[in-house]
Amino acid sequence: MKKLLLATAIAALSVSAANAAPTLYGKVSLSVDVVDSDISDSTDVSLNSTASRIGLKGSEALTANTDVIYQLEYVVNPDDADGKQFESRDTYIGFKNNTAGTFKFGRNSSVTDGINNVQQAFGGIQGTVSGIADGNRVDNSMIWTAPTAANLPVQLNLMASTEENFGDAGYGASVMFDQGAGYTLGLAYTDTLDADAEVLRVTGSYDMAKTMAIPAEVGIMYQQADWNNVPGSVKEKELMVTGAYSVANTPWTVWAEFDQAKDWAGIDDAKITKIAVGGRYAFNQVATGHIYAGNVDYKNVFSVDGDDMIVGTGIEYKF
Repeated sequence: MKKLLLATAIAALSVSAANAAPTLYGKVSLSVDVVDSDISDSTDVSLNSTASRIGLKGSEALTANTDVIYQLEYVVNPDDADGKQFESRDTYIGFKNNTAGTFKFGRNSSVTDGINNVQQAFGGIQGTVSGIADGNRVDNSMIWTAPTAANLPVQLNLMASTEENFGDAGYGASVMFDQGAGYTLGLAYTDTLDADAEVLRVTGSYDMAKTMAIPAEVGIMYQQADWNNVPGSVKEKELMVTGAYSVANTPWTVWAEFDQAKDWAGIDDAKITKIAVGGRYAFNQVATGHIYAGNVDYKNVFSVDGDDMIVGTGIEYKF
């Protein structure tokens, strides 16, 4: 009898340990970029890491309807050991309940980032040209994702942060409509989350493969940013339009991106415009090669005019 009880206890502990084991994941992404700068009158070659990361994530059942969830994700730079090595990305602990939804506490991506369904560039020309931090993460924040109600294709997120980020407590909300029919619509508003500014963002995307048997996808993002506590500032307006096409019977996907911010960072008449094209080559499900070229034009940005021409190639590996 004692042996049976001991065997049962060991089996129970083994199951518990297996359930609690976190998942290790990450991405190594490097590019070689050649930048011909009209502003600095120079041509430079650099090796750059593009959002390389490593992380642990997992969950554990607390009750029949509630799980504790966690994620620890950090920046890694394979090309150097600068100050951002092992800087935290999304790091949180929280709870997921079948009725109440999901709560995450810690350092979370802004709700504006959660509605971005545009195809963004890679390597040295990745990221938006907005004065708003791209893919901003909010320290000391809580985000709530509402549970799906009656199978409605809508996702609602509410977010709040403490006063430690910009001197004032921040808040925001986003909603995403996606019924799996090939198109999405997103709307987000934040105040003192992405920056010391009020941000309104609208996005949309259309996957033609789901309705027209054309392997192409287009996306659009428009946002306005009203900067707080900046005397004489005006509203920044940004428009991004992207497209991608999967070449039939090949591992290639070609893409193009247009991104323009007017009154950049609240500076009257300041403008940044980016035009980029490129291709992705899928070696397999975890390894992808990249080639790209782009031009970034600056007008009246801190009284500077000029442009940067960027050509590059890179590879990323996910695990």
